[in-house]
Amino acid sequence: MTQPPDNSDRRQPETRSRARANAALLGAFCLAAVVIYLLAGPRSDQVNGRTEIVYWHGWAGKEFKPLQKIIDEYNRAHSNVFVKPTYVGAGYQKMRIAFAGGDTPDVCSSVWVEDIPDYAERGALTPLDDFIASSTRRLDDYPPPIQECYRYNGKTYALSMSVSAIFVAYNKQVFRESGLDPERPPRTLEEFDRAAEACTRFRNGRREDGIERLGFPYGGLIYWANAFNVEFWNQQTRQTGIDSPRMIECVNWMKSNVDKYGFQAQRSFASTFGNLLSPNNPFISGKIAMAIVGDWYTEIIKIYAPPGFEWGWFPIPAPPDGRTSSTLLDASMFVIPSACRHKREAWDFIEYITSPVGQLGFKTGKEPSALAATKTVQADPLFQTPYWNFVKELASGPNAISIKTPLYNKFLFLLNRIEDQTLSGALPPAQALKEARDAYTEAVAEVLRK
Repeated sequence: MTQPPDNSDRRQPETRSRARANAALLGAFCLAAVVIYLLAGPRSDQVNGRTEIVYWHGWAGKEFKPLQKIIDEYNRAHSNVFVKPTYVGAGYQKMRIAFAGGDTPDVCSSVWVEDIPDYAERGALTPLDDFIASSTRRLDDYPPPIQECYRYNGKTYALSMSVSAIFVAYNKQVFRESGLDPERPPRTLEEFDRAAEACTRFRNGRREDGIERLGFPYGGLIYWANAFNVEFWNQQTRQTGIDSPRMIECVNWMKSNVDKYGFQAQRSFASTFGNLLSPNNPFISGKIAMAIVGDWYTEIIKIYAPPGFEWGWFPIPAPPDGRTSSTLLDASMFVIPSACRHKREAWDFIEYITSPVGQLGFKTGKEPSALAATKTVQADPLFQTPYWNFVKELASGPNAISIKTPLYNKFLFLLNRIEDQTLSGALPPAQALKEARDAYTEAVAEVLRK
C-alpha cells in the first residue's frame, strides 16, 4: 500500500480550514486504501476457527484436478488449518506485483527455479532450512542437482513435487525412412548434424520449393550453450559468460547449420507449425524429426500422437570438450514469502504436498507425467521404465544444471535476441554477444545498486 507523504517536518503555517481539508483528504485516502487492500489482497484469515492459508498456483484444467484432490485431503486431515488455492497463471504477473508490494499469499508454487535468485536477493522469500531440520524431510533424499534447484547463496528457499529435465526427442519412423538406425540415436554433435541433414526433405526434391520436413529446427540457444559449457553467471565474480569464446563457438555452430537451409526458409517453414498441444504438433505430425523437449513430453505424446507412433530420446549432444549428457532442470517451486503471517502453518502444508503422498498423487492419469523430485519416490515401480530411467539418470547426472542468473527474464530475452540477430546474419556473433553482455551487465548493476 502506498503511504501518503510525511508532512511532519513542514515549517510553513497552514490555515485551520486548510488543515481540516488535508486531514479529511488523508482520512479518505487511508480508508480507500484499506478497502482496496482488504478486497484485493491475498491476506489469510480465520475460517471457522481454522487458520486460512492462501496458496497461489499456476496449474489449471486437467493438471489442477490432482492438486485439488491433494489439497482436499490435507484440509480434511487438519482441523486447525484450511488451505485456499487460487490460480494465478497467465504469466504470473499478479504474483510478481504481489511480491513487489509485499502483499503476498502464504504459500505459492508459481515460482520457478530461475525466479529464486531475484526474490532471494530482495529478501522476499523465507529460508526453509530451519523448518526442514525440525521435520521428517531430508534434503539428501533429493539427488544433488535437484537439491541445487532449491538453494541460493547457501540457503534453501523452496521444495517441489517434481522436476523437469530437458533432452532431445526423435521420430523413429523418420529415422528409418532416412536410412538411419532408429535404435541408435546420435551420440555426438557431428552425428547429430548428419542425422538432421539426412532427415531434412525439400518439396519436390528442390531446395527452391521450400522445406517439407526439417531434421531439426536449429534454435534453443540456452540449451546448446549449456552443452557447450558456457557459464551463464558466476555468483562469486558477478559476471556473465554470455560473450565467452565458448558462446561464440556455440553460436557459430548453430549458424553454420541454419545456413544449410536458409534462415528465412526455416522461419517460413516454422510458421506452418501447429499447436504444441494438438495432433498438429510439428514433431507428432512429422514436420520435424527431432525436437528439444522435457520429461513432461510423454504426456503430450500419450494424448495427441496417433496409435503406433514411434519415438525415442537422447541427451543433448555436446562438442568434444563440452558438457556431455547435460540438461537444464526446472520445477514449479513451493515457497513461503517473507510477508507470510503464518509461516509454521505454511510450512506444514508444503511438507505435506511435497511428501511422497503429494508426489505420487500429482499425476493426471495412471502413469507419471513428470519426474518425482525425491529418490524415495523415484524408486516407485511407476518410475521403473526405460523412459523414466533415462530421465532419472539425466536429472541426477553431474551435468544437470539449474539456472541461477539475476534478472532471468532479461537474460532470456537477450539470448533470444542474440539468436535472431546472429542466425539471420544481421550481426556478427561477437558483436551481438558483446552488446548483450553490456546490456545485461548494466541491468544487473542497476538492480544491485538499488
